Amino acid sequence: MSSAFSRTIELPSGLSRALAEQASRTIGDAHIAAGLLPGERGAALIEVGKAAFTQTHALLLTTAAGVITMLAVLVFFTLAGSRRLSRAHH
Repeated sequence: MSSAFSRTIELPSGLSRALAEQASRTIGDAHIAAGLLPGERGAALIEVGKAAFTQTHALLLTTAAGVITMLAVLVFFTLAGSRRLSRAHH
């Protein structure tokens, strides 16, 4: 998740390299980095961190839903094939 977060976050301009690296790791690190910035700049970093987290979370949930759907279809066809074989033997 942190890899997707790092690619998604749109950091505000003017951050030092060290703060930018820290803030782009996770939502928690973005909050820690924001605490080191004055007022509005810290608030802006928290907002972009929240937005990146929301996008990352949505992406991961959508991916998980797709994987679960594919597994459900696989199980359905596997069990349907098993049922046909079982009827053929009786």
